[in-house]
Amino acid sequence: MMLNQNDVAYEVPSNDPWMPAHTEMEDSLGPFWVRDYYVNLMGCIEQYQMCNPNKGNDPSACTKLSASSQVLVEMVSNGENMGFNLYQISIAGRIMENAAAMNMYSVVSSRGASALNGQYIFFLIHLQTR
Repeated sequence: MMLNQNDVAYEVPSNDPWMPAHTEMEDSLGPFWVRDYYVNLMGCIEQYQMCNPNKGNDPSACTKLSASSQVLVEMVSNGENMGFNLYQISIAGRIMENAAAMNMYSVVSSRGASALNGQYIFFLIHLQTR
């Protein structure tokens, strides 16, 4: 993910790891803080795991943390050892099919700039408090 804070200003320094702001500026209304970097980057890894609650804490109760496609392969190829029945495997397939529509990329890209609504909240608070 790439983030450009543009002209977002903060009333206090921001120690947020993705949106840091420690550069102090001043205008006629007083001090404010702006971004540390022009662009910030964040890498995300999405992993999935399916567990059989009927097996309790048994180490073979869960698939490995992995990509959704790998979880399905492991359930189909190793499902008997994990104790999954055909219904559980079928439901897991439905969940994993829909996981693609709920991943970080899909959620953020479909919302565009509104994925960062925090930028508007400060701006409105900043205007109201000055």
